[in-house]
Amino acid sequence: MAALLVLGADFLRMLEIRQVGLLTVGELWGLLSGNSLMAMEDGISSGRFPGIWQDVMLPLLAIPAAIFFIVVGALMLFGFRRRYLR
Repeated sequence: MAALLVLGADFLRMLEIRQVGLLTVGELWGLLSGNSLMAMEDGISSGRFPGIWQDVMLPLLAIPAAIFFIVVGALMLFGFRRRYLR
């Protein structure tokens, strides 16, 4: 469901700016709650393993949001499916 919402936002954004560009996870997070994104960056960068922000989080935040939500949704469907016992 979230992937469809993000795809719709991408489509409207594309019509508005007349360019193809997908909304990234970082941009979406910044639009929804920019302060929490900055707080998370500060917390991780000043923590015990500051390299995690640069090596793990920044590449995750650069992923297109629609693709991210499609993958997360597929993993949830696969992980929480009903298993029938015989």
